[in-house]
Amino acid sequence: MRATILCSSSRVRFYGLKRLTASGSLAKLWLGENNIGTEGAKAIADAVAASGSLALKKLVVPNRILKHAELVAACRSKGVALS
Repeated sequence: MRATILCSSSRVRFYGLKRLTASGSLAKLWLGENNIGTEGAKAIADAVAASGSLALKKLVVPNRILKHAELVAACRSKGVALS
C-alpha cells in the first residue's frame, strides 16, 4: 500500500524523510505549506538522492524552494515529480 503524507507544520524533521522513502510505501509527500528554506531544501535533496529504491513519485514543496538546483537534480535523477 502506498501512502500520502501531508505535513503542515514548519517543524518537519528531514532526518526521518530517508526512512520514510526507503520504506517503499510513501508515494506523495506534501510539504507545500511549510516554512522551508535553502538548508531544508538541501536536506530534502540529500535524502532523495541517498535513497536506493524510491517509491516516492511526487514531492510538493513551497514555491520558494521549487527551483533549488540540488533538489531539482535529485528529484530528476530518481524520477520524482516536483511541484
